[in-house]
Amino acid sequence: MEAAERREFPRLEARLVVDLRTKYIYTTGSILNISSNGLFIKTQNPLPEGSELELATHLPELKKPTFFKGIVRWVRKASTSPLPAGMGIELLLPNERKMKKIFKIIQHLPKSI
Repeated sequence: MEAAERREFPRLEARLVVDLRTKYIYTTGSILNISSNGLFIKTQNPLPEGSELELATHLPELKKPTFFKGIVRWVRKASTSPLPAGMGIELLLPNERKMKKIFKIIQHLPKSI
């Protein structure tokens, strides 16, 4: 079964720069896809599974950054797959109204960073 068929929440392709922060680390990555409860962040230095983090991204139609809290649920290292290295993030307490607004904006953005 394909991964997309197993997903409970459909994913939307995205290309957004994201700032990542934990208690000890600050770095950046790229959101490649997003759903109402999670996202995939492309990064050469994924955080360990179970890491809690804060994320901030800038959407062109919004004046302020959009913030999320999440937890790393899985990691893909560059050496283990031909797919991009990165991490799957489960969003903690996603706001449905906020996610709908984000999806609407993302659907109208170019598909490259």
